[in-house]
Amino acid sequence: MKPVCVLGNGQLGRMLRQAGEPLGIAVYPIGIDAEPEAVPYQNSVITAEIERWPETALTRELATHSAFVNRDIFPRLADRLTQKTAARPARPGNRAVAAAGERRRMAAGVRFAGRAGDRQTPGRWL
Repeated sequence: MKPVCVLGNGQLGRMLRQAGEPLGIAVYPIGIDAEPEAVPYQNSVITAEIERWPETALTRELATHSAFVNRDIFPRLADRLTQKTAARPARPGNRAVAAAGERRRMAAGVRFAGRAGDRQTPGRWL
């Protein structure tokens, strides 16, 4: 079984490592600040637990590696607008749901208009 390198050593990376142990899969959660020489990515499957990361020697190397399974789709996954517009056509009756949501947002905007200190959170009705 190929080892798996997970870019990001947060809670999800540690959970994946624990889940892989009984299956005999070596999972390496990798910190963003790790040196490329210290990471066994050459013969591994590479994925990421974080959507955005700073540009470092390691992230440049992993982003272009052929074993990075999310390489082609990851930029679209990290973009919330793309996620929302991609998901909308798949829901049946979406236009009615969107129209109802728009009516609620408009009503909330009228309700909050002119009251000092009150602001509506943009994603509140999504």
